Amino acid sequence: MSNTVAAHAHTPMGENRRRGGPGNGLTILSHSQKGQLEDCPRQWWLQRVARDQYGDKLKPLTAAWFDQGTAEHHALQYWELSGRTADAVQLFYDEFDRLIAQHLASHPWESEWVRGGRGKTRQADIDKRREVGAEQVARYVEWAPLQPFRVWTLPDGEPALEVGFKVMLGSVTVIGYIDAVWEWTDTGRIEPVDYKSGSKEPATDEQLGLYARVLEALFGITITHGRFMMLKDWDYRERDLSMYTREHLTELYAEAERVKLSGDYPAKPGSCFTCMMKKHCSDAV
Repeated sequence: MSNTVAAHAHTPMGENRRRGGPGNGLTILSHSQKGQLEDCPRQWWLQRVARDQYGDKLKPLTAAWFDQGTAEHHALQYWELSGRTADAVQLFYDEFDRLIAQHLASHPWESEWVRGGRGKTRQADIDKRREVGAEQVARYVEWAPLQPFRVWTLPDGEPALEVGFKVMLGSVTVIGYIDAVWEWTDTGRIEPVDYKSGSKEPATDEQLGLYARVLEALFGITITHGRFMMLKDWDYRERDLSMYTREHLTELYAEAERVKLSGDYPAKPGSCFTCMMKKHCSDAV
């Protein structure tokens, strides 16, 4: 591992790089929080607002797929920061094992883990995701140098990896991080990219549309397309983001804000099997 990689090994990129104004909206939302409010308001409330009899936040379940995705992001990020010279697979293993050890300590009971498939044991799920994650990272680092893209350099000279942002959409302060921004050397096109380690493709391209408008607002550039890098299915086709205007996104976040402030958080059963708050929900199926 290079010194550059080691120096950042335990500091999330973007931690001290969140860009944009401070925001003055009373409501603060990320893309994932907005999605949670839309998919199941009860889950959002249980995870972010509800408290137990001692005044503590409710403890969510955990799952090895979280650690797989986080470790893959970590490995690819520091591989790029090293000038594509670091051992990305070893970076993945080290981070995955560290995260799993943390979650085994915080969630020691088998019943506190959601597994990818009914009847699978916790350890079997962990072992499989460790194997699959390493395979995905290995494939990426073999593939990427052969492609006509590179990580875009931000105006301040930093690589566009884990680009933190805070922007206003109407009365909502929207926060988040962009996994990477690619610059295609053959066309000059600049595109936001979000890495996905699972098989579930996003239902819409809204996340990328948000990132496109954020990059335009922060850096004065024009963004027309973006990509989900689906590491399992190896789908990275470009997505046209023209429909996600600032006005359209403002409307979408205004609706999420109305749900958040309504005080009414109904359950919407449907994805209960993978819900991390289901043990606290009487409507879970």
